[in-house]
Amino acid sequence: MDRNLVERYANIQQLEDFFSIKLPEHLANEYEKRQIYLKVNQQQMMQTIDFTPPFLRIDKMAIFDTIKDSWLQSKSLGMGVITTKDTSGHYNDTIFLAMCGWLMASSASVHLGFLFPLKTPQVIEANKVRPILKGSNSSIVWKPSAKGTPFWVETVVLKKKLQLVAVVTRITFGNILYGTIEELKLILTDKKSIWSAKEIPL
Repeated sequence: MDRNLVERYANIQQLEDFFSIKLPEHLANEYEKRQIYLKVNQQQMMQTIDFTPPFLRIDKMAIFDTIKDSWLQSKSLGMGVITTKDTSGHYNDTIFLAMCGWLMASSASVHLGFLFPLKTPQVIEANKVRPILKGSNSSIVWKPSAKGTPFWVETVVLKKKLQLVAVVTRITFGNILYGTIEELKLILTDKKSIWSAKEIPL
């Protein structure tokens, strides 16, 4: 891993300039003093992961480097916009947790794709997928706005054992903490194995 790519932001304004949108207060407080390992757009994501994960709607992602010479506790923050077209046909066109689960899993695949460029991250299990709306927000059914609603997806690497990686993810709409996957498991498969995959015989 090349630590020469790491840069330090002096203030949150530079991070907001990259995303071209103001960060919600809780995210600004979380990421203001972190080192950034890499900043990527959607085109770079697709070139790196070399496949299309379900519901990849992230437009940009920043990957944060927290522990020297280790990817444990590495964080990423992805940003995109959900429109009414994305939710068409889903429970009266509302945003529901299953769709957000796809967003969170896609973000995790992208995050790990950049950390391990010779591997293809594949989701194999998702435990404790749950909404985390609290208080008055818990009884509201949400739809994206007609102009589109920005969202944020966070991923944190919890542990890695051989080719198995466990992460925690959560999705935020503005200041609304919408949902989380507390333990999302991905397997890191060699890209060469994917490219040379054989068809199962009849």
